Amino acid sequence: PFIRPRKLSPIRKGLLLSLAPSAAQLFYFLPEAGLGAMGRGLGQLTPVVVVLTNALWGYVLARVMMTVQTRSSKAE
Repeated sequence: PFIRPRKLSPIRKGLLLSLAPSAAQLFYFLPEAGLGAMGRGLGQLTPVVVVLTNALWGYVLARVMMTVQTRSSKAE
């Protein structure tokens, strides 16, 4: 809903949407668990892994939504 006004492709919308859980994990949940700033207690690549994993989630979510919308428009 909050991404709709922009003319972005569904894939870019999904990737943009994936930034919210990445930020939550890196700046709230991992430090709260005692793993240091941005989870560096787990290793130097933790922030990269978190962002890439959530980007993959956003991409897959966008593809699924595109498929669902295509199928629902064909059914009408």
